[in-house]
Amino acid sequence: MLWPLLQQAVNPKKITPILHISFFLYTSPIFLSIWTNCPYFFKRGCYIVTTLTMTKAPQGNYTVKVPTKTYLRKYVTASLGAPIALNYSSTLGTLILSLLEMDSFSVNMNLVKQDTRLTSFDDCIEAVSSIKTMRYKGYSLTPTKIIAINRFLENAFIEDLYIHCKSSLKKREWRPGIEDGIRSFAEGCGIIIDEDISLDALKKAEWRFRKKKEERKLQTFVLPQRGTSAFAFC
Repeated sequence: MLWPLLQQAVNPKKITPILHISFFLYTSPIFLSIWTNCPYFFKRGCYIVTTLTMTKAPQGNYTVKVPTKTYLRKYVTASLGAPIALNYSSTLGTLILSLLEMDSFSVNMNLVKQDTRLTSFDDCIEAVSSIKTMRYKGYSLTPTKIIAINRFLENAFIEDLYIHCKSSLKKREWRPGIEDGIRSFAEGCGIIIDEDISLDALKKAEWRFRKKKEERKLQTFVLPQRGTSAFAFC
């Protein structure tokens, strides 16, 4: 009676019966007596069942490539190395793995803008993960997900650039200026100015971020109208 069930169980398309039968074979009190008295082909059937349920994940790595710009790739490499480890230990790794789990994603762009954005990517970031981690991810990086990752990298890059320039101004008494801070930040990331990205583009990006920070700071210090609570603005 068990042999037809075993023939059904070893079918790779039917995984659930395998688990049930394997569990029965290991936990049944009459397992040893059956194993001793059963013919060779039955033993082989049991072996197939147990190996199908007990096999470990294959060893190796899975590589995910994210199209990006050269200066962003160098920025990521300076902090995470190359290729980066695709796991939940870094913010970028968490973002990529989270996006891989999603079937669809929107970046509020029409197809023309998406194509323009994608064609501007001239480099690639490689992320390596174990097959054991990637076997739970059923989807790939679509164009919208690639754009979302690059938006995240651009925002992180500009924020770090702003923080570096601000700290460099405070450390030196002779106040070298924003340009020197930008150049030293680019040098630390291995970014070649006017080749990977222009100095003017970096200046504008830092200036826009700084202005937004100043505007937010001013908004937090706006006095409430008479008769209202300051907590109403929080």
